[in-house]
Amino acid sequence: MLAKRSIAYTAVGLMSFILTIVFLLGQIDPAVAHRNSILYDKAQQAQSEFLTLLEPLVNIDSGTGNQTGLTQVENLVIQQLESIGATVKVMSQRL
Repeated sequence: MLAKRSIAYTAVGLMSFILTIVFLLGQIDPAVAHRNSILYDKAQQAQSEFLTLLEPLVNIDSGTGNQTGLTQVENLVIQQLESIGATVKVMSQRL
């Protein structure tokens, strides 16, 4: 009787282990598993320039209600967008 219980517990444990592995393998997203090396290399090359452009933006004190800081952020973003050829139209909010 004890041997049958031991075998049953071993079988249940083994089945639980197998089902866990199958479940975990099913959770792996193959789209994430492989890196797009061309895109990754381009991002690495652009990182320094991007951080240089981002630094002044994040250093502006633009908390809630700080209209001067918010205006500075707005102007900086407009300037950067226009420098790459975007047309920017600013619309005022009506309260």
